[in-house]
Amino acid sequence: MPKILVASHVPFVPVIRQLIKDEYEIICINPQFAKQLHDLNLKAKALSEFNTPEIQQKALNEAAFFCQATFSPIDTRGLNSTVAAWLEGDYRGLVYSKLIDIALFVELIHNAKPDVILVHNDVEPFTRAAAMWGKVHGIPCVHVPHAVYHNIDNTGYDLHNIITASHILTSGRYQTEWYQKRGVGEAGIAESGLPQFDKLATKQDFNSQKARQNLGLKDDLPVICYASSWRQNTNLSGMHDGVEETYQAILECAVKMHGKVQFVIKCHPRGNNAQWHVEQAQKVKKKAGIEDKFVTILHHSLEVCLQASDLLFAYGPSNVLLEGSFVPWLRLACTLGYSKSPEIVKIATDPPNVEMMINAFGAMLSSPPANYDGFRAYYMGRCDGMNSERIVQFIKQLMVEKESALELEMVKA
Repeated sequence: MPKILVASHVPFVPVIRQLIKDEYEIICINPQFAKQLHDLNLKAKALSEFNTPEIQQKALNEAAFFCQATFSPIDTRGLNSTVAAWLEGDYRGLVYSKLIDIALFVELIHNAKPDVILVHNDVEPFTRAAAMWGKVHGIPCVHVPHAVYHNIDNTGYDLHNIITASHILTSGRYQTEWYQKRGVGEAGIAESGLPQFDKLATKQDFNSQKARQNLGLKDDLPVICYASSWRQNTNLSGMHDGVEETYQAILECAVKMHGKVQFVIKCHPRGNNAQWHVEQAQKVKKKAGIEDKFVTILHHSLEVCLQASDLLFAYGPSNVLLEGSFVPWLRLACTLGYSKSPEIVKIATDPPNVEMMINAFGAMLSSPPANYDGFRAYYMGRCDGMNSERIVQFIKQLMVEKESALELEMVKA
């Protein structure tokens, strides 16, 4: 039975379900993800189940050896005195605990012996270590990006520029070109589409009225959804106060348009700043003396949020615009990005200009939605609801090629 080592990524569930039907053994990097799959009646093992006392001891020894072998004094000139004092001391104790985790992880993969590795990013410590293990041992690592990445100004350093996996399955032509610019050859790229887009691509029963009822919104007033973001410290160009400043401007728009337009604030699921959004809204509401409902702030329920809205405005080139393009009546705008897509209205907020934003919103709401077919084709490929199936077929083809290579080696021997 072929073994697939899988990273924790909910959109992989349809892929995993099909692989299990095809008698593949699923091994999860994260034990919590293995439990989630069990709750869905999908049989999966956690990588930690392959641990033994011998492996544990080996990881301890390897971490200690590496820490001792690479320890050397650090030049602390020009650093803060507190930081310098710490670095001039013996910092191996802190480093050692981190190295143990990575060493144990690699040893567990070696014991599990997967035939294919499936990850949603190949830059974080553990997924990158898995991809590098695969490279050393000739095991294919398939990277299905968790999102469509964008470089706004080409000056910031983004961790996604690191390419570790042996194979990349892209969302569409834009993402293929993105990786080609970073040196990935044609042999390492295939366009499958991203699995999270499958559901909306095939959805037929979009229902604005029902969605508004679920969110407690009025039927007779237009709804603007603002998709906020979070400070993205993996990218130097993302380390600024733009997210906070733009949100404050949106709240000012909500005050000035109160009674004429309803605002829904969609917080980023990875941002961990939903409470901050709530607190800021409460302050603005109190200052403005507004008694009734001011804004609706959501952390999850993206699909409902999109269907309830007439206009979706995103901070930066958010992937939420890709998902929003499937809702027939939705108008799309962003602060910046998607430069090759004129159908996405750009409303600059650097610095924020509340009156300009209000005028732009009014113009969009008084006009019909644009045709987003070309936008979807460029960024999401075929949009036929078959992305998960293409990922499965790609993995199965890798297994066929691997078996053929083994048979050839046996013949040669």
